[in-house]
Amino acid sequence: RTTPHEEKSDRRMEFVLPSEYWGSANLEKAPLPLEGSGVTLQNRDAEDRAVLMFSGYASSKEARKRMKQLLTALSSKKSRWKPVPNTESLAQYNDPFTLPWRRLNEVSVCVSSTPSS
Repeated sequence: RTTPHEEKSDRRMEFVLPSEYWGSANLEKAPLPLEGSGVTLQNRDAEDRAVLMFSGYASSKEARKRMKQLLTALSSKKSRWKPVPNTESLAQYNDPFTLPWRRLNEVSVCVSSTPSS
């Protein structure tokens, strides 16, 4: 398995460092990116996310289909989670040579908890 990465709509890519580097103090211990690589290290706040995992190729069409499935599940009256607008993400965990049925992908969206009734 490779490090998960997320593709953003503005053509940026984010890689998730192992948990030993999470948090501001630990991020300082992370290996530095190569000079001139355009890579930066950034600490992000924790967030709650709803995730739908799937195998195969994560084409744009497939990612949209899976995101629709996730948002539909969250819109159920039984769901206590509400999606946060404009926080959709696609993460892929595969090297280029992974066979389609062994590929691991996920779509996710930030969520907030709804009051229980």
